Amino acid sequence: MGLFDFLKGKSLKGKTKQKSSNTIDQYSNIKTLHIESMMYYQKARELYERNEVFFPTLQESARFQLLNHQKNGFDRVEILAAESQSCNVCQKMNDNVLTITTALKNMPIPRKDCKHSPNENGEGWCRCTYVPYVDDL
Repeated sequence: MGLFDFLKGKSLKGKTKQKSSNTIDQYSNIKTLHIESMMYYQKARELYERNEVFFPTLQESARFQLLNHQKNGFDRVEILAAESQSCNVCQKMNDNVLTITTALKNMPIPRKDCKHSPNENGEGWCRCTYVPYVDDL
């Protein structure tokens, strides 16, 4: 059972597994995409806390997250908001399922109009994230 399925009360039992990576290069690329996503996320958080322009950096983190899911063999993602810890704008995005191609094109999250925990500039910190989507069988 995956972490996000556990959190959402779902089970992976009987569901299609992701495509496996057959080479060290593919694993290395997947790991690199995850590291890039985390580095951009940390940098965005630092900028946010200093009341500097952070949103493009946070968007880049989300883009690398999508590329990581795609490289892992997924073609769709689900938007996961932090439920009661999210603003109303983000709560409306929760559970939306879309293709990774569409998500990369439109970048629906992070939300520029998020109101969660606004900084001194009035900009909120969007906590929405993408999780791989697997159809129920």
